[in-house]
Order: sequence, then structure tokens, then C-alpha cells
Amino acid sequence: MTAEVASENQVRLIQWSMMRSLSTTLLRCFSNVENSATFCEPFTFPYNFGDDARTRRKLTPVPVPANLSTYPKVKQVYEAEYPGKSLVFAKEMYFQAAADNYKYVPEGYRHACLIRHPYKVIKSVERAVAKNVNTGFDYMIWEDVDYEAFRNFWTIVKKQLDPNAFIFDADDFIRDPERLLMRYCNHYGIKYTDKMINWESDPNFLKMERKCFQIFFDDIVSSHRVRSDPNVVDLIKHPPDMSNECEEFVKCVERNLPFYKKLYDERASLFG
Repeated sequence: MTAEVASENQVRLIQWSMMRSLSTTLLRCFSNVENSATFCEPFTFPYNFGDDARTRRKLTPVPVPANLSTYPKVKQVYEAEYPGKSLVFAKEMYFQAAADNYKYVPEGYRHACLIRHPYKVIKSVERAVAKNVNTGFDYMIWEDVDYEAFRNFWTIVKKQLDPNAFIFDADDFIRDPERLLMRYCNHYGIKYTDKMINWESDPNFLKMERKCFQIFFDDIVSSHRVRSDPNVVDLIKHPPDMSNECEEFVKCVERNLPFYKKLYDERASLFG
């Protein structure tokens, strides 16, 4: 597998992340690139609903697009030609593409990784499952937050797929979205414009995906810009108070934190 792109002028890029890491916001940013094709987690369909589903959840069935029903079909969609597009951009959860030792990760793409402090990931998952009544996404599976596996995937990315892959942290994105996106775009040869951080609300954004996973996407659909907070707290320097969290929550954070820190140390700092 290589990181060669489909044509001289077309950028193909997959953004990998842990769940609940602001990856949909990033997808919204790149959906505003002129002449772009964007995909939202195509691997979620075979992972969650296919005949060879790998999820541990018991999910309410949803209509699955025929061209996304299996891992090989998703790979074909990724590797299809997209003439006239300057950018083909997708966001994916790394674990949804892990089938058969990442056999179906598409060729011809650059890669990037987005990380977020496990405390924030888990808090966000808790809030999401509390709203997803009777869907199969309405309970916690603590093992689904697995930064050790994510770091192992990152090692595969760097060694086999894209030695120059860009890794960044969600908090850095929030602190200065414009600065980080400009650096991101420069790294991959994508033209940055202000439309990437400011946009008109679009009720058709992720229309198909929202039929299946509405609660995960409502906020970004109604938004007009990237949420920004230059004073977001660095939880590595200032660890969160977990005294009121349940035992499983604390154990999950503590289990994941060492592997997250290793990824954090490799990230593209805003000031590096």
C-alpha cells in the first residue's frame, strides 16, 4: 500500500480518528473546498450492519447503501475515479477499517490522524449514548475506547501508508482553527480558504448518514463555523478531576492515557 494520489492535481486524503474527536467538524471544513468529494465513515456500514459486522453492539437495523454493504465494496468506492475533483476527503474511525488486519484500507491516499484526550472522548461518548435511546448506541462499551490499538494503527500508517502523515490534537484545533487548518492544508497541498471555518448552515449535509446516526451530527448541521476557544485547558498539564466519575470511567481514562500521550508527543504542534 502506498500514498500515491490518483492524479497529479488531485489530493486524496483519509482523516482517521478516535470516536467523538471533532472529526465531523473537520469533514465539514473540507466539504467547503471547491470541487471536492467528501465521505463520512463509509466503513461504518460493513462494520456495524454488514453480513460480516464486527461491532460488539446490538444495533437497530438501518438501510445500508448497496455500494457500502461490504468491506471490498467500500474499498472500491474509495479507489474509484473522481474526475474533476481537486480533493477527495474522508473521515473514518480507525477501528471500523481494522477488518483482516486493515486489508481494505484503500490505496492511492494520503493519511492523517486526529486525537483527543481520552477523558474528553469518554465524556462525549457518555453524553451521546444518553441521547440514543433504543438504537444500540445507548450504552457504554468501555473497550471501544482503545488508544493502544489506535497507536498501533498510527504505526502502520507511518511505516506502510504515509511516512509524512499529519497527526494533530482536537484541542489544538479548537484553540486556533484557522492556524491549524492553514498548516494542515499546506502539508497536503490543499488550497485554504475562509469558507473552511465559516459557512452557511446546510440541512442536506450528511443527509443520508443522519438518517442512521442523527444524534451524532445534529450540532454540526446547524452550525455556521468552527467552534473556537483559545483558552481550552490542557488536560495533560492540568489533569481533570475524576473524583465524581464511576470506577469504569476512571479505569478507562487511566488505561488509555499512556498511549494517548505517546501520540500527543508526536503531534504537529501549532507552534512547531
